Amino acid sequence: HNCNTPTGAIVLSLHDTTEEYKLEQLKSEFMSTATHNLKTPITAIAGYAELLLAQEDLPEEQRLEFLTYIYDKAWSLDHMIDNLLTLRRVEDGRELRLHKELCRAEDILEGVRKFCGDLSSQIIFKFDAEHVETTMLVDEKKIYQALENIIDNAVKFSPERGIVKISTSRTDSHYQFSIQDEGIGMEEEELKHVFDRFYRAETSAQSTPGVGLGMSLVKQIVDAHGGDIEIQSRPHQGSTVTLSLPLNINGA
Repeated sequence: HNCNTPTGAIVLSLHDTTEEYKLEQLKSEFMSTATHNLKTPITAIAGYAELLLAQEDLPEEQRLEFLTYIYDKAWSLDHMIDNLLTLRRVEDGRELRLHKELCRAEDILEGVRKFCGDLSSQIIFKFDAEHVETTMLVDEKKIYQALENIIDNAVKFSPERGIVKISTSRTDSHYQFSIQDEGIGMEEEELKHVFDRFYRAETSAQSTPGVGLGMSLVKQIVDAHGGDIEIQSRPHQGSTVTLSLPLNINGA
């Protein structure tokens, strides 16, 4: 109407809610997967703890096996919660807090080697590290967290007895960490979304644990350091993830 006179005109307003709908779907799937991934290790921890309490005469070897399992699952929960808290901070618009200190590449690799040693014995890890005395001004814990997420993904999607290669190199301005696997790989379209929150590739098995936050967190950490991340992948031919971190002023 124009004043009180009908004009016959109609205003039609359309709003495409496809992205909002997809995000809601992803969040719903995330809640279901996160609940499962949190509940499973808690149930296992409670079960093994109950066995230890109920059977005081367990053989020492079996007792250590149960305690090691509880220890591993507890740290797995801690790792997942760390990821959630870090991403929530970024999602709320707060900067990712970094505690930068000078550290050697070898210091980071030492933690990575230990992490790999605690993972599945069905995976073969190979290291090819160069210029390990190089120092960088980084948040060592956050960089380790990023590498841990990448390696964890490589292991999840690798075949039994598959090889995961961890290599390092140095350019004039950056130090690079590369993780190469022989896993299922990804299609080009999947690569476009690999850093999206809650995203899990269609090729990933439903039984594979994860909530689709790992690579999103990796990207946030690398960006906060002013670095770059690149992924090369082909279906059934594995993936290679390369982190490039800027050297400190001295580049020593």
